Amino acid sequence: MSFELVDIFPNASHGLANIGFLFGAGSSLKAGYPLMPELTVKVIEKLDREEVEILDGLVYKSFNKHIDKASGDPNIEIISDLLETALFTVEKTNSQYTEMLNVRSSIREKIVEVLLSTSRPNLDDHIRFFMALNRLLSGRTENVWIFTPNYDLLFELAASIAKVPLFNGFSGTSLRFFNIRNLSLTMGLVNGQRFSPLSQPIFRLIKLHGSLDWWKDKTSIYSIQSPDQISREFERVMVLPRRKKITDTLEAPFGEIFRFSEQIIGTQCKYLVSCGYSYGDDHINNTLLLPKLQQGKVRLTAFVKADTPNLESFKNHVPFSFGTENSLKRAGTLQSGGTELWQFDKFVDLLCRYAGI
Repeated sequence: MSFELVDIFPNASHGLANIGFLFGAGSSLKAGYPLMPELTVKVIEKLDREEVEILDGLVYKSFNKHIDKASGDPNIEIISDLLETALFTVEKTNSQYTEMLNVRSSIREKIVEVLLSTSRPNLDDHIRFFMALNRLLSGRTENVWIFTPNYDLLFELAASIAKVPLFNGFSGTSLRFFNIRNLSLTMGLVNGQRFSPLSQPIFRLIKLHGSLDWWKDKTSIYSIQSPDQISREFERVMVLPRRKKITDTLEAPFGEIFRFSEQIIGTQCKYLVSCGYSYGDDHINNTLLLPKLQQGKVRLTAFVKADTPNLESFKNHVPFSFGTENSLKRAGTLQSGGTELWQFDKFVDLLCRYAGI
């Protein structure tokens, strides 16, 4: 027997509250974006021969094998980890250090190129996600938290089309600026001195690793979608795909984003479900998820395609449930069967079924 909504959110029968979602790359797959192996292949294809040689040398030194350019093995996360480790071991005055810095910048830009090549993403499932939750919450003023390491703009676009309020930390008009306090804003109407909150759920999107439209100068973080607004002084704000991202996430705005997320998970977000997230990110696991499980502050349900070693550190915690193609664990008990809910469209189907859509 697969999962029902009450297995994920125990309060579903009497009104959803304190809920959140963690969506990884798998949630963007059917919209047209690549998973890690395909992304790796496409990025390697776009790099210069000299850049590939530098990365291949790092891979061979560590694993005694060359990069498999056809299958994307090792993937860009592992390659980026090797590059970052090498940067710590080379003197900054060494020309090799400058070459590797340039390769790191080039990887970031090639990732952007690959993602931007999906010019017309399929938003259907993301729109249905917002519409289903909007109906399930029946016009109540509840927060719905969405955490994602994805760079794409699927949730932002879909929320606008579904006409639901979404806060992502930015405010302003054509040139929008980031302030962490904006993630806690509330919408409503003012009549004289009386404030009436908006009678519908508010979605709060936390992009843990940056976004395709995030840029920064020396003082601020901006959301920019028009190239005309991009100054020469601006840099992209994106954490490279890496398993160990602690150094990157200490920089603005990621340090305060992670601190804010730590405060939300286990307090305002007590029931968290993941879909399309492989649990391969050590920093997210060890900073945001495992401590809250150990403290009994969050109930976490994971939907992943296959049972992997990444899940082992989670399995001993009773508040952790998971479903894969071939295995299930609910309320601390392993059960027979499997689920399709690791596929984002199937997960949205579940929400739509309960919402009557």
